[in-house]
Amino acid sequence: MSTHNKVLVIDDESYPYVLRRSRRARHIALHVDVHSGIELVVPWHVAFAEAEKFLHQQRNWMVSRTKKYRQLRDAIPRRRLRTGDMLPLHGLELALHVHIE
Repeated sequence: MSTHNKVLVIDDESYPYVLRRSRRARHIALHVDVHSGIELVVPWHVAFAEAEKFLHQQRNWMVSRTKKYRQLRDAIPRRRLRTGDMLPLHGLELALHVHIE
């Protein structure tokens, strides 16, 4: 299996993605994930040029999905956690205790 880190630029905005060749893949697949980002999976027998053509054909979907996930990620409040902070878990409020070894 081989992977390549690449960047697609659309309207002056960069979209980094991983181009991954797979022996198990039967079709070219484009995945956009909130955690892992953009991945273009290419079957072993398909040329990278054909896969990148597919990516360009799917760019509107990829851009809208990426923007949606960026909005979700940015909506999550970021805060520094400290001992004594209360965290909700399954309907309970649990006190956080930080222990560093």
